[in-house]
Amino acid sequence: MLKSTKSDHLESIALAPIYLYDRCDSLEAVKETGKTIERLAEYKIISLDYDIPLKNGDYDDYKTSDVLAYFKETITEGMVNPDFIFNTPALQLGSMALTGFGQEILEQYESLLTE
Repeated sequence: MLKSTKSDHLESIALAPIYLYDRCDSLEAVKETGKTIERLAEYKIISLDYDIPLKNGDYDDYKTSDVLAYFKETITEGMVNPDFIFNTPALQLGSMALTGFGQEILEQYESLLTE
């Protein structure tokens, strides 16, 4: 997420959703995984909730990821322009979960594997 020191009301979503397999995942890999997650959410297989981070969730890899470092660097480079609005990176923690429909699909898939 991008925020602005010029206004508390300005926010922009960037690179959401994100799931890291490793803190060193490339930007391209993160974008591709994000597209897959978005499709699963569109099909109501999973739910995404940006207001409820996982309790005791280990978000350290996200906070120290190469992608976040690149994101921060890009914002720093943009700040040389006085009209640059979104000048503050913010990590928005959330969660995803299998929906009831997703659970049904998983159970059907597992039954096909055991036949």
